[in-house]
Amino acid sequence: MEELQALNSCEVFNQIRCEFNSYHNKVKKLNSFNFFSGNESQIKELVRRVNNVLLEHELVNEKMEGEVMKIVPGTNLNQLRGTLMYIILNSVHIKSEEHAIWARWNPQCVHLLNQWPAPLSQLVTVTLALDCGMSGQFLEFLACGSPWLTSQYLDCLNENLSHVITDHFEALPLICGALESVAKSICYHQTNVNLMPNALRLLQRHLLGTEERLSLIRSSLQRHRYLGEAMRHLLDVTLGVVASIDVDLTLPDYFAVYALRLAPPKLKEEQEQAQAEEQQQEQNKQLKQQLVNLTSKLMDTVQRLLPMISVNTYMYWQDFPSGRLILHLQAHIGNQCQQLLQLLSQHEELQKHSLVKQLGNFAEGAQTFEQRLEMLTLGELLSFLDGELGELNEEQLLQGLNQLFKRPIAFGSDECVESMAKHVRLLNVNHAHVILDHLLEVKKLRQLEMEQDQAEKGQQVLAIKQEQMEEQEEEVQMEQDQEHDYYETYDELLVSVLLPIYKNLSNGAEKLQLLEKRQKLHDLRFNLEDSDAERIFFFNNLNYNKENFPMLQFLDLCFVKPLETWLSLAQLAMVHVKFANLYTQIGIKCAPNFRPTLNYTMQHLMQDERLLKQCPTPASQDFLLHLYVLNIQLNVGNNLTDLQLVQNNYLSALAAGMAKFTDTLDYMALGRLLQTLLQLEIIEQRHISSSWRRFKLQRQRVRKMGRGQSKLKLAKKSALLIRKLGWWRSSNWTLTSQLIRSMDALRGNLGSFEASRIQVLDLIVKYHVQNYPRFASSSANESIDELLQTLKHKDLWKDNQLALLLDSEKSLQPKDCASLLARSSSLEAIKLLSDAIRQKVDRAVMNELARAVDLVSGDISSSSASPSAATSYAMNALKAYGFLFKCYMEAFNDVLIKPAKSSDYPCLIEHLLQTPKLLMKDNLFLAVNNLKTLLNTTEEHVGEEKIRQLVNLNLSKKANN
Repeated sequence: MEELQALNSCEVFNQIRCEFNSYHNKVKKLNSFNFFSGNESQIKELVRRVNNVLLEHELVNEKMEGEVMKIVPGTNLNQLRGTLMYIILNSVHIKSEEHAIWARWNPQCVHLLNQWPAPLSQLVTVTLALDCGMSGQFLEFLACGSPWLTSQYLDCLNENLSHVITDHFEALPLICGALESVAKSICYHQTNVNLMPNALRLLQRHLLGTEERLSLIRSSLQRHRYLGEAMRHLLDVTLGVVASIDVDLTLPDYFAVYALRLAPPKLKEEQEQAQAEEQQQEQNKQLKQQLVNLTSKLMDTVQRLLPMISVNTYMYWQDFPSGRLILHLQAHIGNQCQQLLQLLSQHEELQKHSLVKQLGNFAEGAQTFEQRLEMLTLGELLSFLDGELGELNEEQLLQGLNQLFKRPIAFGSDECVESMAKHVRLLNVNHAHVILDHLLEVKKLRQLEMEQDQAEKGQQVLAIKQEQMEEQEEEVQMEQDQEHDYYETYDELLVSVLLPIYKNLSNGAEKLQLLEKRQKLHDLRFNLEDSDAERIFFFNNLNYNKENFPMLQFLDLCFVKPLETWLSLAQLAMVHVKFANLYTQIGIKCAPNFRPTLNYTMQHLMQDERLLKQCPTPASQDFLLHLYVLNIQLNVGNNLTDLQLVQNNYLSALAAGMAKFTDTLDYMALGRLLQTLLQLEIIEQRHISSSWRRFKLQRQRVRKMGRGQSKLKLAKKSALLIRKLGWWRSSNWTLTSQLIRSMDALRGNLGSFEASRIQVLDLIVKYHVQNYPRFASSSANESIDELLQTLKHKDLWKDNQLALLLDSEKSLQPKDCASLLARSSSLEAIKLLSDAIRQKVDRAVMNELARAVDLVSGDISSSSASPSAATSYAMNALKAYGFLFKCYMEAFNDVLIKPAKSSDYPCLIEHLLQTPKLLMKDNLFLAVNNLKTLLNTTEEHVGEEKIRQLVNLNLSKKANN
């Protein structure tokens, strides 16, 4: 036997017993309340005493409703049920000689019997239940208690209801609640005891169902309201009874508290097995018939109300609440009628009732839940979502949130965003799309406003006084502050609503769709303190294995900071080849979201000197080249403009990096970018070849199979587009102009010579020679002229061309030639020295160079420069001479040695030996190959002394001859 905690003796029972003992002994006998009239004050005193006990133990609470203080149940409903049963068990219907019978029925309540000096009158028991916050428990007792006992209390309630509750509106829910309890009792007990007459007498006596009785309510407005409330409560009961006809009700958990037998009766599956199946079916039939009869009686009652409901009354119902703010009384009744008609259609006997046709007019006024939500004000909708209007299930809550998301003003309201955040677990991908669509619309409106403001300002006079300029500066500052406020408006929405929705999604495709839309909002910021730390932690623990790549977590990071996240992955790819492959694979998989980040990634990578110096040098491992290829692959299927744009972005990023490292004189990083630039033509040629192969292969398939024309057109289009890449690159003004500026900045003099600078200059000149002719033929001369006029070494240009590389028959002046050589690259120096050799002024030029080197050393020594600086300049000048000497040796070999006959070698040797500073160790080493050729020796290693001996010996032989 399960223990019933609600019926255990407790302090509440003890205090109530003491109060009743005291009242019985000092004021009035408990069993002397035969009538309500004349005993009002004594009954109120008993109510007050019981309420004090219940309030002390927090079983009930006081609540102000209007100007009246009401007693409402607390949270411990089970103890409140036990308290009501304690009072009922000690009420007048129980006699001491029946103790043995009670013990046989339910031993768990025997200990509560006969605890008061005399049993309490039933009318006082009913009053205590209704006035002490136990009306709900009293209705539960009518449904679960033994019918022979509950019938007594129904009759008592009928006799005394008008005394206990004088307000006709307050009586309605109690009357209809008693009717509903009777219906439940029929289902729970399945006995032949018929409580329906008791309940109908209660309804007939206390419902104001005639014009005469309705006139008891003096206010016409309140009469309209009463008819609506009566309809609402009666329809509620009718709906519940009809719904229970074909449904087996499950016994509630609290059923045993009100039962007076040890094994309370349950539904048919727990009835005695000995009962014949025919009898059980007959009993079920009788039970359903009782419910049908009760429904019919209720419908009769509703029908009697209809003649009193005028059009005026019906329209007034729109102004009355229905107990839930979301539905006014008229809409609620319409919905009830619509539901009732649907249920009645399943029962042939009930469907024949004449009320069915009459309810059709009311059903036309039904409003769906969504329709009523649309009619709520924003404040009412927030109250609805916060549960202030009643408890909601998740479906209703989600419908309310959907309505809130339809109102754009909600996204900028702190209260609305707080409500969204409170229920964010119910929100899904559709709500995230709504937020992003709203932000995109706001962005468009702001752009339109800015364009209009600029147009208005453009019409103003340009001449502005100094005072007006100061005012403008203040206006600009105000605009910036407003822009900042605009971003702050949606901070909470982004962090508390949008981001949690996104992170809760488990579908990668849905996340990619949202990310694509989010990236259109370039200025969108999530103010999260730990976003950078989270991203760093992610990439510190990232593995290059594609199968184990945490895509969902990666997309979460992209949603917060897409540019920075893709850049972080690219930074790994710059120094690790396997991550470069991963970057490409993930980028292609997320192509729509990946494309907008490429320009940002390229700009940062090509200006990051640390990564450029760590990047692998072989072209096959050059990640910057991978980026170029990836740009082509992702856009080759688009139109010509798109492909040219992405190439221009790549070349612009390259030019920006070159500009930075030219300014900082970071030759290693600058050289790294130039190496990548020189490889682009190879990449382009490779793609041209492969694209034409694909086109020819597709053409063969079309000819063979007779289908695939669309693929053939696409292949041809791709091949034609790729062919234009080289021309676009060569004619790119941003890149070419930066190359010219960098070339100019890298030119120095003898004292500032650096081998690394010359190496970078050689790379620029090499690219210039390969691509400048196409640029010059496609660009306006005015643009080139303007650029050349800004150069420091503009004298090296002639007719928009590098003068040193032009073929010229003009006589070279040794001194001018030496000046040009001091600023030239390797290619230019070889060209210039070759021309000097042909004009037979090379010896004079080299003498001028040697003299210039000596002058640098002398000028520095006589200046105020520090000894270390003087030594550095002198050493730089000697290195510069060594560099030019090397170029001279190459020109000497090309112009003099290669076309010469062996008989000319002695003269060439003599010519070579007269070169200034030849016998310096580094210069002599540079001349070895030429001397070996002229001396007809094949020795691998020829030292300085050996060269001297061979030269002297050869010269003496020739002299003797």
